[in-house]
Amino acid sequence: MKRVAVLAAAAVLAGVAATGPASAGSPGSAVSLGRVGAIEYLKAVQPGVITQEGLTADCDVEDSATGGGGTISGSPANSALNRTAPSGAGDGWRAEGNTTGITSRKVTTYAICGHAEVAYSVAGGTVSPAGEFGDVTGTTQGCSESEIALGGADNFGGNVRIVQNRPIGLTDWTVTAQNHASVQGTYSIWYGCSDAYDVSRRAESTTVRRGDVGQATATCKRGEAVINGGFAMTAGGEPERDTWATSTRPFDSDDRKKTPDDGWTVKAYNDGDAKAGLTVYAVCAAK
Repeated sequence: MKRVAVLAAAAVLAGVAATGPASAGSPGSAVSLGRVGAIEYLKAVQPGVITQEGLTADCDVEDSATGGGGTISGSPANSALNRTAPSGAGDGWRAEGNTTGITSRKVTTYAICGHAEVAYSVAGGTVSPAGEFGDVTGTTQGCSESEIALGGADNFGGNVRIVQNRPIGLTDWTVTAQNHASVQGTYSIWYGCSDAYDVSRRAESTTVRRGDVGQATATCKRGEAVINGGFAMTAGGEPERDTWATSTRPFDSDDRKKTPDDGWTVKAYNDGDAKAGLTVYAVCAAK
């Protein structure tokens, strides 16, 4: 039986008032994008998103999500992803986004599912209102040396955005969030530990000018399939303020198969005052 452990931070999160009801269009059904061995890639599309909302892509019964991602359509200056994290006990993946404009967006969820059970835990806390101390915050969680870390990020509170959501080495996962709203928000780090996959971490970096969108792709090697991925926006080695992702998802190369198993690709927006570095991470498992 699958399980999810909610740590002491849940008590902190429970004290934060939620925003009003979400606004979204009719959800679509999750569809399979193909398999590589025991790994399956899924996609689900939620149209008409305005407030923080999205759709869950559920794995098959007895499968667990090793990872997943999401994209939000529209101008990156006023739309962002707020969540790319496991759903429930890790039975699938859910992406969410919001826009600060009046035009609705489309949010797409990607799930990567495998036969091995991954038990996810949750930690996190509050994010101060924009402009106050603590409006950029985060945490890192780790696994034992014999396990790999798989993870995701979940933010809530009106306009909390993801600055980084990525592995550190193979055993740790870290999340950083920034609050762009005038009210307190929350952030959560979802992390699962597994010894079922023989993995390597690939990374690729680029520079994103201020007021611009950057994209980078970390590619798995031949004989590998991506099972998770993430990104970090940094300056001087530290998380960079006023940056956020609009797309973080598995990637399909120009090979004959159309399954998105070849790596991880990220688009991120830099609304800061100086250039920032975008680093993309792919967690790749042997096929």
